[in-house]
Amino acid sequence: MQGSVAKSSLFSLAFAAFLAVFREGTEIILFYMALLANAKSDMR
Repeated sequence: MQGSVAKSSLFSLAFAAFLAVFREGTEIILFYMALLANAKSDMR
């Protein structure tokens, strides 16, 4: 029972860490897309 709880909490921690990194990556991509769109509109 104790091993099962430890495994599930380790999985939960790993999943939360993955979601945090994925979210930050998505935010960076959106930031650069907006930055590039703004740079292209400034060139016109």
